Amino acid sequence: MTMHFQREMNRLNQDLVSVGKQVEEQLTMAFNAFVQMDVTTARKVIKGDAEVDNVEVEMEEECLKLLALYQPVANDLRLIVAVLKINNDLERIGDHAKNMAEIVQRMVEGAPLKIPDNMVAIFEKTKLMLRKALLAFVELDSKLAEAVLAMDDEVDSLCKSQLPLQIELIKHEPNLTEQHLMLLSYVVSWNASAIMPPISPRTSSTCFPAKLSGTASAVPCHGPPAAEYPVSAVMPGPAPKK
Repeated sequence: MTMHFQREMNRLNQDLVSVGKQVEEQLTMAFNAFVQMDVTTARKVIKGDAEVDNVEVEMEEECLKLLALYQPVANDLRLIVAVLKINNDLERIGDHAKNMAEIVQRMVEGAPLKIPDNMVAIFEKTKLMLRKALLAFVELDSKLAEAVLAMDDEVDSLCKSQLPLQIELIKHEPNLTEQHLMLLSYVVSWNASAIMPPISPRTSSTCFPAKLSGTASAVPCHGPPAAEYPVSAVMPGPAPKK
């Protein structure tokens, strides 16, 4: 592929990281709104979701343009398809952040409710999953991708522990049943915001995210070790022809 195509791919990758940071900020505000029962912050999250949606459409159009103009094959094709899938996942995470903000708006209208002790752990692990998932893609790091799989199990366990706890609280506080149910809805939305890292575009296997806001599966891939959360993301150039 031409150098122009490589520049376009680097820009696309940088845009993807930028969207990831934007979505991470949405999640952070959604959590702060929940902890503080802050309607103003919740409204900011809801308003910010429209921008995430717009960027998702723009990136999809850019991917389709690259497919049409350059007709990439092999690794380049898998990379663009991976960006399409990840881009869609990020948009869905933004939707979950919006859902959580809307739940906060409803909860504020009811009686005060004690925030579960493990909510901070759920928040921190989920946010770290998002950051490491994007880093795994940028660095093509299979070990980091596998580490996020393990983190997903931890988040699932923390979220599932809320169900029996809230049921027990409802028994003792029947007047707060609606509030406890909304809290469970918040936890469910938070758990759904966790995603699995993508597969390295340098593998011969299909280059899709192994978890698409739902089911997870481990897929082997190979890549260099990860550094830190990328400030700028430049994809490696195409593999030399044999």
